Amino acid sequence: MLASNLFQMTNKKNLKIFLENSVKESAKFKNIANFFVLLFFLMNLSSCAINSSAPAGPGFLYTESSELTYYDPYIKPQIKATLCSNNILGLFSFGDQDFISLQTKTPIRKINSIEKTHSSRLGIFARTCTIYKGE
Repeated sequence: MLASNLFQMTNKKNLKIFLENSVKESAKFKNIANFFVLLFFLMNLSSCAINSSAPAGPGFLYTESSELTYYDPYIKPQIKATLCSNNILGLFSFGDQDFISLQTKTPIRKINSIEKTHSSRLGIFARTCTIYKGE
C-alpha cells in the first residue's frame, strides 16, 4: 500500500511538473507566434509605400533610382521643373506631377528631357518625381 501511495504521489508531482512545463512552452510558442504575426503585418503594411515602378525594382528598406524617359538633343535645356508625388504608408498620397501641372506652373513649352526619380524609405514614405528640362 505504501508503495502504491508513493507511486501516485510521484506521478502527481511529475504530472504537475509536466503541466507547468507545458504551460511555459505554450507561452513561449505564443510569444514566437505573436512576433511572426506582427512581423508579417508590418511587412504587408510597409509594402504599401514602396515604389514598384522603380527601374531596378522596389527595395524593401531603401530605394533611390532615376530613369531618363525622353530626350531631344535639338532643344537647349534652359529651365528645369520638378513635380513630385508623395505617399505615406500607402494611406496618404499627395502631390501633382501631371502634364497639365507642367503647363500651368512652369514656362516650359519645348521639352528637352523628362527624367523620373523614385525613392522610398523603410516602406513608410515613398516619393516619385518627374523632372522636366526645356525652354
